[in-house]
Amino acid sequence: MSYDQTRFHYDGGFPVERCQKLYETWIEKSCRGSAQAVLVGERDGAPGGFISCVVPEPGRGQIGLLGLEPRARVLGWRRN
Repeated sequence: MSYDQTRFHYDGGFPVERCQKLYETWIEKSCRGSAQAVLVGERDGAPGGFISCVVPEPGRGQIGLLGLEPRARVLGWRRN
């Protein structure tokens, strides 16, 4: 995944490599339990993106992190 459109990337105080590592660590921790769910979208059998979720109370959810592969960003929204 590429995280080149985030506040840390545009901050200027964070080297690009550190920004990438930050998000890699964040999603790894989410998958290991810091998020209640991590959903992965696929296209043609390959991951195209993900979203991590937390439910702090019934009926209320929060997005922790969202990532899309660059090739998936231009696909647009389609309902099946």
